[in-house]
Order: sequence, then structure tokens, then C-alpha cells
Amino acid sequence: MKLSKRIVGLMALALAFGETAIAADFDVDASRLSRSAVRYRDPVQISEFPVPVVSVRREGLSAGATEANEIKEKILYPLIERSRKAISAIVLEWYPGKPDVLGVIVLWSNGETRESLIPRTSEGTYQAKAYEILFAKPTP
Repeated sequence: MKLSKRIVGLMALALAFGETAIAADFDVDASRLSRSAVRYRDPVQISEFPVPVVSVRREGLSAGATEANEIKEKILYPLIERSRKAISAIVLEWYPGKPDVLGVIVLWSNGETRESLIPRTSEGTYQAKAYEILFAKPTP
């Protein structure tokens, strides 16, 4: 629940101020977090990251285990492997009125976000390189 609120907050800020303002105006100084129960470091200083969190919204609208496996193989793993920056979280979202797309939001450790609707074929499958849309500039 906390991650979802955080993601929604980040998205609202991105829409209000623009992506550039967020990265520049909201950098968190790790040295000011000495009282935290978690040891934080500047992402630039870290060479190993935890596996990204995958948050799923309205999974009841998915086609089940077959679709989940296809999403892992055609979207999640290739996206994570190809990214040159560490990914913190990926949000997958199915929409009640749009059965022909999957919403994907990617949150990188440096605060950058990308989102896109990835199309599903009429058979309910995804193209082999569907994840590449998240690297296009600007994201469609």
C-alpha cells in the first residue's frame, strides 16, 4: 500500500512540475538519514541493487498464469536486463475498459520514470520486443 501511494505521489509531482524538476528539486541527501533503521546510500555509489519490486494492479483482469509468464519473459526480464540504470519498481496495470493493452510504469533508482501502454494481440499475447517502447524517447 505504501509503495502504491508513493508511486501515485511521484506521478502526480511529475505531471505537476515536469520530470526534470523532480530529479533536481527532490534529491534526498543520504547523509541526513543517519537515524533511519535502514542504511541508505546515494544510488551513484551503489553497484548492486535489490531486484525491482513489481506491483500489480487489477490482476483479476489478466489471463492468468500463461499471461503472467509471457509478461515475465517478454517484458520484465528483458526490460531489467537491458536497462543501464538500476530499476527500483515496475507497476503492471490492467484496465477494465482496455483489454487490448497492459499499462507499464518503470521507476528507476535515480527518480526517472517511464510509462506506456503495451499492446496485446487479438490472441492476448505480447510481441517479443514489446518492452522496447519503454526506452523510446519520448515514450509514446
